[in-house]
Amino acid sequence: MALLCTVVGAQTAAPASEPELDTASTGQGLRISGFGTLGATRVNTLALGGFRRDTEQAHRARTPVLGVDSRLGLQLNWQPTPQWQAVAQVLVADSVQNKLSNQSLSMAFAGWSPLPQWTLRLGRLGLDAYMLGDVRQVGVAYPWVRPSPEFYGWMPIYALDGADVEYNQQNWGWRWRLKVQGGQTGRTVSHAALGKYRLDIDRGLGVVLSAQRDGWTLRASQVRLRVGSELNVPQLNAALQQLESQLPPPLNTQAQALSQALHIRGTAPVYSAVGAAYELGAWSWMTEWSHVRSSAASLPNGKRWYVSAAYRWQDWQPYVMYAQARPDRPAMAAPQWQAALAPVLGAAAAAQLQMVGDQSSAAVNLLRNDQHSWSLGLRRDLAENIALKAQIERVTVRPVGGGLWGQPLSPQQRRATVSSVTVDFSF
Repeated sequence: MALLCTVVGAQTAAPASEPELDTASTGQGLRISGFGTLGATRVNTLALGGFRRDTEQAHRARTPVLGVDSRLGLQLNWQPTPQWQAVAQVLVADSVQNKLSNQSLSMAFAGWSPLPQWTLRLGRLGLDAYMLGDVRQVGVAYPWVRPSPEFYGWMPIYALDGADVEYNQQNWGWRWRLKVQGGQTGRTVSHAALGKYRLDIDRGLGVVLSAQRDGWTLRASQVRLRVGSELNVPQLNAALQQLESQLPPPLNTQAQALSQALHIRGTAPVYSAVGAAYELGAWSWMTEWSHVRSSAASLPNGKRWYVSAAYRWQDWQPYVMYAQARPDRPAMAAPQWQAALAPVLGAAAAAQLQMVGDQSSAAVNLLRNDQHSWSLGLRRDLAENIALKAQIERVTVRPVGGGLWGQPLSPQQRRATVSSVTVDFSF
């Protein structure tokens, strides 16, 4: 399988090389291979409500947890000629679905290379918005236990159902790659307060430019999405719509602002990112920076970045990583309606309307990510395709910034230590 061949070859140099499917090899018929991880994670406190690596996982208010990083992937690659290939990948991992579903099919596409520089693919394609690309779930491809949750954990979109076209060219000593992709997708995601809900993307359009030379990998990407679903707060949306016409000015304007902040259908968030990786002997460095902006205050807008360094000595690879996520906007403050409405409506009715305002402002802040972390870990390659990893992660979550945790609205800054052990393998 092309993906896993890339992974095994790159494991001694990760994370500096940019993994990709090898579409230039000679036809090799049908190949079957896969990858997986067995892991255990322990958090020293449950004050934040449980740790998870991405938004498809449910919050578990217990520790230790075995399912956070454990997963199993199987890939079929059929390449009858050097110009044609077909790929299908199934991933079984901890998620709110808890069963095999359409969401488990992480890739399924046909690819055609009419010329060595050009590749056209059609089907379910990995979203090429970040450095790890198709190997975000393949643990042997990078030194860490998991990619940075600050940078990767908030993004539930792994793939698009559509098409992409890629052009490769060697110029000025650099290998250049330009890709344009478009499509649509839908994922079932989870939140401790919102429960399980559907996130649909009606339209996605992305472009990526990367360059490689002498151990360097540079890339820039931008993805524009159009959201086709709403947050799972229908009762609040209905209540706010009524209040827009019933409350006196300026309170009706505040209700309208809350309603607009909670409506995400039809909004068009833009994800922009740059990344760089470098290998020098036994050392490897990697960093990424991204910015998400949209008109909906309830979406996780903001800037995210991380930097990582790793050193390989024989079969050992210690590493360190710092990551940060900061929102663009301050937390939405609760409206002060009760004092103004009590003389008119009475204390009881004013308290009920104030509760609607409190719950609405809290819902706007539920996905807000405002945290940073230090990670220190060690990887040991037990075999060419097996890696044992141990990692300690110290996370600081700022007030009303725990969108990745089970208690996202804590008014106090909280810290947690996440300890993890995994065994990654490919076959």
